[in-house]
Amino acid sequence: MSSVFFDASARLVERFCQGDKAAFDALVACHRQRVYTLVHRMTRDHERAEEITDEVFMETYRVLPSFRYQSNFSTWLHRVAINVCLEHLRSEKAKQRMAEVPLRGDDGTSLVDPVEMAMSRENARRIAEAIESLAEPQRTTVMLYYLKQLTCAEIAGVLGVPRNTVKTRLFHGTRALRDKLRAEGIVAPPV
Repeated sequence: MSSVFFDASARLVERFCQGDKAAFDALVACHRQRVYTLVHRMTRDHERAEEITDEVFMETYRVLPSFRYQSNFSTWLHRVAINVCLEHLRSEKAKQRMAEVPLRGDDGTSLVDPVEMAMSRENARRIAEAIESLAEPQRTTVMLYYLKQLTCAEIAGVLGVPRNTVKTRLFHGTRALRDKLRAEGIVAPPV
């Protein structure tokens, strides 16, 4: 096995992949608090953080055979945790937006123009695709800033990078996103 990083956790991963299920329990025991802390920073809610942390380890169990020892296991697990958490946050944001749209007025007539609603959904889908197409560090930073509405300092804490790195990623990610949305015709070009 050619590896750049091989630590105690990587040894546990190797044992798990060879069929030792107790090795996974040891990985959870070793990393659970750190994952919970990360998720709690992103959600700011103890119960949600507990639920999402459990889901992070279910996802980890599922994808653990794809770990390629090209980084520390904790770095890889951190990425899995962020992805699972962001998926929850996106899903919750979409549910909130739909709950806020009144579909009928007091007199029972429709308040929402179906064509306008379809166009809005299509634009939302295209914006989500544009965000997903950003390079990884920029995508996560843009999502945390715009969707979760975290500050640069909070994002720096979540991602474990300097605040100026967050600002740089946000600047370049926002600019790339704007250019993609202009190319799609969602955002008007400057006058």
